[in-house]
This record gives sequence, structure tokens and C-alpha cells, in this order.
Amino acid sequence: MPIHENSRKSYKEQKAKGKTFSYRKEVYYCYTHGVPLTDREVIIALNEGDVNNVRPEITRLKQDGLIEEVGKVRCNYTGKTVRLCSITGVPYFQKKSSFRG
Repeated sequence: MPIHENSRKSYKEQKAKGKTFSYRKEVYYCYTHGVPLTDREVIIALNEGDVNNVRPEITRLKQDGLIEEVGKVRCNYTGKTVRLCSITGVPYFQKKSSFRG
């Protein structure tokens, strides 16, 4: 599967911030408190300014079976219906980066 350009941009921005080695783990640990979260709640918990830095990680965690969508709710910030995700119980694992810059 080709890597989406937004994912490449997100990776470069996180690398510039020095977060590439643990950013996936930071996103994952937001879900470990037993409360399902929206993407926006994860963004706020990480004090991240750009949603595009977090959403690709959430999507990758979902693709890897570490988190799953458990419902939909109305976002308190945008008023739109958004996904609600929670951990699946699969033990966390760090993937090797497939990005080449």
C-alpha cells in the first residue's frame, strides 16, 4: 500500500520535533486509561496543534489492531459526528518505520 502524502508530512514534522521514536506510543497510551476517546480528545491530551500529526498515527494503530472504533459521538468542539476509539487488548508493539523521508 502506498504511503499517503499527509502521512509523509506528519512523519517529517514529528521527526523535526524529535518525536518519531515514541510518538506512536504516546498516542497509544492516551487510550490506556480505559475511556474511549475521539481523535480530538487525543489531540488535546497530547497538546498537539495539528490534527494531521495525530490522525495518521490513530489510523495506523487501528490498522495494526491496537485500537478499534467502538462508536460514534458528537464532537464537543466541531459539532460533527466523529469516531470513538478504544484499545483492543492486543499488547503494544513498536513498528519499524517504513518511511524513507
